[in-house]
Amino acid sequence: TETVAGAVDAMLTDAALIDEIDRLAEREPAFARTLDEFRDGLMLFRVMEEQVWTAAAEDTTALQAIYDEQPDAYRFGDRTRILTLQSRADSTLAPYSTLLQNGSSFGDVLSRLEADSVMAIRVDTARVEGMTNSVFDRIVNADQGTVIGPIRYDRGYIVLVHDGVEPARSKTFEEAKTELTSVLQERLESAMIARLRRTYNVQEFPDRLIHAFTSN
Repeated sequence: TETVAGAVDAMLTDAALIDEIDRLAEREPAFARTLDEFRDGLMLFRVMEEQVWTAAAEDTTALQAIYDEQPDAYRFGDRTRILTLQSRADSTLAPYSTLLQNGSSFGDVLSRLEADSVMAIRVDTARVEGMTNSVFDRIVNADQGTVIGPIRYDRGYIVLVHDGVEPARSKTFEEAKTELTSVLQERLESAMIARLRRTYNVQEFPDRLIHAFTSN
């Protein structure tokens, strides 16, 4: 019974708020305009989300069709492959940086890390196309095999290893998905706007709009 009473109380409270909002909108024209703008904005957001953003992201068939139109249009340029070791303490990374600088392979270092489960070191690979205004700029133009670090990075330290350059190539469908989704969103949005224009017989008068914002 307490649950039912609570639900009824919440329903009555919501009804009272809605009624008061309607009354306030009648008394205050400025509030009414703001409320209309909010409702229109929320409605537009929902329409865009359902018919454009979500629709594009979920329509794999349409995305594949766009990709098949020009698969070579989606490409990576030359990218520097950078191997990284990250940790909160530079003393944790220093021995491995020394090994790398003395000629040990990255594979050997990984084997040592795997054997020592206590070490809290994150291993990753970054592929960088040109300068990025990031820590990777420190090594992107260096020679293959160059080792830098430990240096300060993201509330901790990082070691960078230049692992060569991957030549430019076309992206796979999965790699191009973000760009393909953007293209499909633009097409869906244009189609939706055209459909609305036909449905509501939209007419534009740009010459009148210009005069509206110019003084006589």
